[in-house]
Amino acid sequence: RALAVTSARRAPQLTDVPTVAEAGVPGYEAYVWMGLLAPKATPATVIDKIHRELLAVLATDEVKRYMANASIEVVGSSPAEFGAFFHMEKDRWAKIVRETGAKVD
Repeated sequence: RALAVTSARRAPQLTDVPTVAEAGVPGYEAYVWMGLLAPKATPATVIDKIHRELLAVLATDEVKRYMANASIEVVGSSPAEFGAFFHMEKDRWAKIVRETGAKVD
């Protein structure tokens, strides 16, 4: 039996399962995300082309169905928005690792 989901919102396929925050840990949110990264010196024109092509693939019915069936929420942000998100996540998890003393075994 599932006790909770770690996302900020309940999963569409598990509407009767609360979030961790709803279950008593306010502010808790952890999830898997995916994104494309490129070398720092990649020209903006190349990044823009990859972004346009990726959005086109994500808009296909086949990919939409696959993502929905897998409970994957697609967020088609801009390269700049993803960059800001990536750095926010990096800083967030680096702080948690420092504060907890987590180590790789």
